[in-house]
Amino acid sequence: MPAIISLDDPLPATGFTTGIPVPRDRKRLRNLRYLLVGCYVALLPVQFALDSGMRLAPSDAFLFLYLIAAAPDRHFLRTRVWSGWHPAILLTFSLATLTSLMRFGEVTRYMLLNKDMGMLVLFAAYAALTGEARDWEAIRRILRVFVVSVAIMNAVALVSFYGGAPLLAQYVFPVAYTGRLAGMLIDPNAYGGLLVVALAIHVTTFYSTKPILGGAWGVIVTITLAAGILLTYSRSAWIGAICVLLGLLVVNRRAAASVIVTVAAIVGVALASADQSTVDNMIEMAARPQQVEDRVQIVSKAIPMFLESPVWGIGLGTFYRFHNIIIHNTPIWFLTEFGVFGFIVFAGFITWFWRRGFAAYRFAPAEEKALVFALIAAHTAILGLSMGVEAFYQRHWWLSAALIAASYSLTRRDDRECPDC
Repeated sequence: MPAIISLDDPLPATGFTTGIPVPRDRKRLRNLRYLLVGCYVALLPVQFALDSGMRLAPSDAFLFLYLIAAAPDRHFLRTRVWSGWHPAILLTFSLATLTSLMRFGEVTRYMLLNKDMGMLVLFAAYAALTGEARDWEAIRRILRVFVVSVAIMNAVALVSFYGGAPLLAQYVFPVAYTGRLAGMLIDPNAYGGLLVVALAIHVTTFYSTKPILGGAWGVIVTITLAAGILLTYSRSAWIGAICVLLGLLVVNRRAAASVIVTVAAIVGVALASADQSTVDNMIEMAARPQQVEDRVQIVSKAIPMFLESPVWGIGLGTFYRFHNIIIHNTPIWFLTEFGVFGFIVFAGFITWFWRRGFAAYRFAPAEEKALVFALIAAHTAILGLSMGVEAFYQRHWWLSAALIAASYSLTRRDDRECPDC
């Protein structure tokens, strides 16, 4: 297996393109920053549920340390990986928060911490990832850390799911939704999205000249990730996986065939080895007609609220105030709580990464095209997932978005001449 991350890898003895010697202290600081980003990415599959109902992500602690380490560097923020849509997103959240404040006279802890502060954390993660992804090898290493971490966590979760590790099942992998694999993200839909992103990145590069993970390890990871996605019984994650598969059918049919064969084999083995009651339970978990009806009812409640204030929306967190449930559809959520203005900003934000991704794919070196397409596939997969859950806060979505922007910057001639810009 290729090295995940190594502090022994020598940094360039000179500046990126200037030929100016890099002081030893600066080299050590860059090693530290890269280590902290690696720890942040490695811990993305881990969350802990608190008694207060909130969730603690230990990855954020390493992100905070990274920001402290990067603060003295004036080149920390790379201006060309940002767009006008980034501040527009912050503006929409500010306006939606103000709307809610004017409507109810208060800002709830849920809205302030989970929504507003959560958005700032995502922007900080975006800055950290784009700040360190300054060449193709750095992007590849970040993705390798992500895929390996998810694969290991998923393998242990599968063992726990089938009763092979009762202590883990009790204390590390609590089943929030009975009978559905959820890893340490608690929600099987969010966990399914995490697995789909990892599978998209892994499978898309597996048959390339420079795979993220190759050989026998790559085959094992493909099987375990596909099995994990199936066992989440998340139809939203399945939609995301189908989006990846459709993309592979166009770009890499060998990879698409590999995914199809793997899924068919897993389902075949599961059905052949299970008794009738287990098969009936699997079919019931996959169907869950009551949940489909619940999602339809949520949308039917959201549309009239959108019509109350179609331009600016009803305000951040307002739907939850009235119905004690979130809108399990990201575009509908933006349309309802942020209005047409917010929905346009959301659509522009998502589309910007597609445009940058396809431009990067067009101009990237031949050996890096599979890597860029993997990021595009991951970005598309999460958008598919967002049709069934509020996916905008999924950290792995922002991981793929940040690396798409970093990839695009590497294909620009003026950025190659000034990588710190």
